[in-house]
Amino acid sequence: MIDRLLNRLENLFDGGLSSQEASRDDQIPLATAALLLEVARSDTAIDADELARIESLLTSVFPLQADAIQDLVTAARTEVEHATDLFQFTQIVNDRLSYKEKMLLVRQMWEVAYADGNIASYEDHIIRRVAGLLHVSHEDFIRAKIEARPA
Repeated sequence: MIDRLLNRLENLFDGGLSSQEASRDDQIPLATAALLLEVARSDTAIDADELARIESLLTSVFPLQADAIQDLVTAARTEVEHATDLFQFTQIVNDRLSYKEKMLLVRQMWEVAYADGNIASYEDHIIRRVAGLLHVSHEDFIRAKIEARPA
């Protein structure tokens, strides 16, 4: 199953599949990883703690082995570097996830932002933008931030 997923991801990146042909299993992990990476890279550099947190979050959500998670992060990093906006990722999430799942993603974005011990204004801004694009209410945006805060 993992090999099939990775092959389909590779085909998607190489233009071998149209977005309509790619299944939900192919698009959601990539979109999730890309949005989490956007937070990590928004403060100029992806910190090792942020990257470890991203991999941990992806492992907890998707049934993939560690090497597949690393491949997913690498593929998402490539996609993020070539993306012109966030819409291509948020559209996938909006089309396929429930409101509760979108709130979980926003919370995970906050967890990535908190991973290095400092919330940069750019991180706050990107999470706020994504929450808006995902139609997550301001109240739930704030709730996610509070819940993600380390104890």
